[in-house]
Amino acid sequence: MLQPDATWVSTEAEQSHAVAWGDVDGDGDLDLAVANRGSPNHLYLNDGKMLQTTTVWTSADSDMSRNVAWGDVDGDGDLDLAVANDIRPTKVYLNENGMLHSEADWATSTAIDQTWDAAWGDADGDGDLDLAVANLYGGNRIYFNQNGQLDSSPGWHSTASDELNYDLAWGDMDG
Repeated sequence: MLQPDATWVSTEAEQSHAVAWGDVDGDGDLDLAVANRGSPNHLYLNDGKMLQTTTVWTSADSDMSRNVAWGDVDGDGDLDLAVANDIRPTKVYLNENGMLHSEADWATSTAIDQTWDAAWGDADGDGDLDLAVANLYGGNRIYFNQNGQLDSSPGWHSTASDELNYDLAWGDMDG
């Protein structure tokens, strides 16, 4: 049952746009990634009873982040973090031994996209995760994963320039 009062409050005061739960340290507890607009993104670890109130990871950049998504892009068995950024490159932070790198390991080649969402899925059916991004203008894109590494250029993009895309989701269209 939901309680009327918060049971956890972070010590940070940012303009947060999105959160995503994922087990970043592989201990079986869900940890919380937070996308912040105009300040660094954060990660809060779950100690098994509740989330810590101070961050254990902060991104090196202060981007205009709109969304975050967990996925194992490099195939090493732990969760990596994609961050959808508005008017800045979308970035991926790799997880090494239960902790994300503070500097991005991959970024889109263009900063002009107004990316509002990112989602992992296997678009080409090769068994690894590809990254789809939803852009407010300029069309959506899919960056294909080749042996644990995302391509620097999109392998697919929509051609409509007047799209207003805020969210996206993966699904099997043909069964």
